[in-house]
Amino acid sequence: MKKINKQTIQTLINYYKSSDLAKLEKEVKKLLKTFPDEEFLYNILGISFVERKKFGEAISTFKKTLSINPNNAEIFCNIGNTYFAQRKFSQSIKNYQKSLSIKPDYAEAHYNLGNAYKEKLYFDDAILSYKNAIKYQNDHAEAYSNLGNIKKYQNNFKDAKKYYQKALKIKPDYSAAYINLGYLNLSLNNFKEGWEAHEKRGEALELIKDMGLNNYKLWDGKKFSGSLMIIGEQGLGDYILFGSMLNDLLKFHKNITFMINERLLSLFQRSFPKINFIKFDKNINKYEFDKYILLGSIGRFLRKTTKDFSKKQIQFIFSDKNKVKKINNEIDINKKLKIGISWQTESINNPKERSIKLKQLLPILKNSNYEFINLQYGDTKKERLELDRKFKIKILNLNSINYTKDIEEVTAIASQCDLVITIANFTAQLSSSLGVPTWVILPYSCHWRWSVNTEESLWYPTAKIFRQKKWGDWDTLIKDVSIRLNEFKKIYKL
Repeated sequence: MKKINKQTIQTLINYYKSSDLAKLEKEVKKLLKTFPDEEFLYNILGISFVERKKFGEAISTFKKTLSINPNNAEIFCNIGNTYFAQRKFSQSIKNYQKSLSIKPDYAEAHYNLGNAYKEKLYFDDAILSYKNAIKYQNDHAEAYSNLGNIKKYQNNFKDAKKYYQKALKIKPDYSAAYINLGYLNLSLNNFKEGWEAHEKRGEALELIKDMGLNNYKLWDGKKFSGSLMIIGEQGLGDYILFGSMLNDLLKFHKNITFMINERLLSLFQRSFPKINFIKFDKNINKYEFDKYILLGSIGRFLRKTTKDFSKKQIQFIFSDKNKVKKINNEIDINKKLKIGISWQTESINNPKERSIKLKQLLPILKNSNYEFINLQYGDTKKERLELDRKFKIKILNLNSINYTKDIEEVTAIASQCDLVITIANFTAQLSSSLGVPTWVILPYSCHWRWSVNTEESLWYPTAKIFRQKKWGDWDTLIKDVSIRLNEFKKIYKL
């Protein structure tokens, strides 16, 4: 049988490493005419198809390899990876298991199987798979790091830290483990270590590269005479979170320009009139400034310990008075206390774990002492109508506004609520920044901004935190909130 030479194999690998996938595929298809039974060619072609999201072609190509060699463990693993890339985790698990039935000591298949179990929230199975990966490859830094992630999800912070540190001992430049350890430290209020790692966040490094910020002076947290440019980053909720430090920053430095997401421009202009706000623009060379800082990096200078958080700053975002007046004409229907509600997130960060269905809030919504007002962005009509049809519960919704686009109007509604009950999303941070009492209902494991083992928020004094007592158990949590709601008038003296 004719065999492909090593030099040709290396050339194809180089095409793959340099992301020249079109050329790789062209060359492989040409070579297959000469080497129709060469497993390597089908394998690298299939991997290239996965990279280009041609998943159907990838599966077909891998299966051609199996017709040549049905006991190729690597191919079953790659088929598993193809399904994983499509978030078809059950199919990926089956193929990883087939791979391991052929080659039980295949560390990478154990690791990938652990990843699939993790996505399915089968944490015990994931832990076993990661430990098997380490058993057969004791320097598997990624497996150690993901063990750390699982332990963090389980709120076992001591073991999480141990596994992150093991990953970094094996691979000191492993950014994912370093950043995850940093987020763990931020959760535990170890701000010095946390902020140091936060500086390595991928979004920031990418932004610095895209905007050519290495050509400008980075602010080092020290006083200077000149202009400071704050460059906004990340999601809308992050703008609110880090925006909570702007008043403290103004005490430190007066000449500030803030490049901000356009959707929040008017809101921040009104709330911080001493700062010059401009629309976010990657073409940074159009602007004059002496030093810059990314928005998410301010904390390392202004929030070094828990003592740096002020409980006196109840409100730092302010609604438009004219919009409030207009909103009040629509929501001031009766004398009941008004509770804003929000239950979904479109964030890329754990949306399934954080979001719930509207009907899951039924124990709360059945309380007839309150008027419940929609604060949920997106199309909620179907859920609201179903709630009305099945349970005769109406959620007040303002049809005149677009809940996704009209942030100023949503801000006006939230500012007039006596209480907001919400999952961890933009609404939670918006209402908290308005000084409105906000009850945030959280999954068992949550973002570092909500800390751990506390009902209080360092960032938002009017926020109260309710946490799941076990993974995925919203029912018990919501029942607890509904009981607490009976005492709400007394708690807030309303």
